[in-house]
Amino acid sequence: MSGDSTLPKTVLLDAGWFVGRMQRHFHAKRGLIPRMTKLYNEGRTTLEKLQAVHRRFTYTDLKYLEFRFRQFGCSPQYGAKVIICYDGTGQRRGQQFTAYKGNRAFMAEGEEYDAAEYSTRDMRHEFIAQGFEPELRSKWNYLYDDSKEADDLIADYVDANHKKEQLFVFSGDSDILQLLRFTNVRVFDVQKEITKTDLWKKDGVSPAKYADWKALCGDASDNIPGLPGIGAKKAADLINEYETIENIPERELTLWYPRDKSKLAEYMMAWRHANKKDIDFCKRNYGVGWGALERMEDSPLTLQKLEKMKVIPEAYFEGHSQLAAACMYRNIIHLPFT
Repeated sequence: MSGDSTLPKTVLLDAGWFVGRMQRHFHAKRGLIPRMTKLYNEGRTTLEKLQAVHRRFTYTDLKYLEFRFRQFGCSPQYGAKVIICYDGTGQRRGQQFTAYKGNRAFMAEGEEYDAAEYSTRDMRHEFIAQGFEPELRSKWNYLYDDSKEADDLIADYVDANHKKEQLFVFSGDSDILQLLRFTNVRVFDVQKEITKTDLWKKDGVSPAKYADWKALCGDASDNIPGLPGIGAKKAADLINEYETIENIPERELTLWYPRDKSKLAEYMMAWRHANKKDIDFCKRNYGVGWGALERMEDSPLTLQKLEKMKVIPEAYFEGHSQLAAACMYRNIIHLPFT
C-alpha cells in the first residue's frame, strides 16, 4: 500500500472485466445461460426470459465486485466513488497497426481483418438489454468515448487526478500496470492487488519501462508480435541496460536476410564439402536455420543466430532494422495513448 490515505478514494473499473465474466458464464458446462440460450434458439423460451437470466448473473458479479471493494478498502459504502470505463467501438490503435487485436475479431468467411475499420461491440448496450443503466449502480458513474479504449479512459483520469485522489484501478488488462508509475495509484486484477514489486518479480521491469519492454517481447492478447528472437527475459535485460528502445544498439534490433539466396546456398554447400561436414553437424553447431538457408527458404536470422553461424561471412547477409516497428508497438501499448 502506498500514497496519501487522507485523499478521497475513486475506483476505476475496466468494463472489460464483465466481458470475461459473460464468456465464462456462457461457456460453463451445464450452465444456466447456455441452456437458456439453446432454448431461445429453438424457440422454446422468450428473449425477455433469456435476458432475465443474464441480468441475474450480472447482479451476482456486481455483488462480488462490491465484496472486493470492501476487502480492499475502497467501498462506496464508505465514501469511495466508482467510475466504470467502457471500450469505445472504434480502434484508434488500428490506424497504426492494422492487425491490432486481430486474434479477437469475428470475421465472416473470406473477409479480411483491418483494425482501422473494425468496430467492437458496445458493452453498454448489453447491460441496457438486461435492464441496467450503463453506470450499473445508482451512485456509480461511467465514462465512454467512442474513439478510446477503457484503459485509455482510466489512464487519462489517473494522469489528471493522481495527485488529488487515491485511485483504485480494477482491470484484467496487464497494460494497466504502467499506471503504477503514478503516485496514489493501486492496481487490482479484481482478485488481488498487483504491486510494483510483483511486476518486477514477474517481468523484471519497472512500470515506467513496461511499454518498452512489452514492445520488444510482444503481447499475444492484443496480437502484438514483438520482435523476432526477443523473449521476455532478453527484453527486460535490454531495457534495464539501455533504458529505452531508442538507446538499444540498432544491431540488436536487426533481422538479417540473405543478399542472394542462391549464392549463399552455394557457399554453404561448398563449405560443408570442403570441411567434410554433413548438414546435421552444421545444424547442431551453427543453428537449425542452416538447413533452411541451404534450401533457399525465407529464413531471416536474429543477431544471436547470425553470430552463431560464424563460418558464414556476414557479407552474405543484409540487415533490416526493426527499430521503427518496436517504436510503433510501444506507442500502441503506452498509456495514455496519443
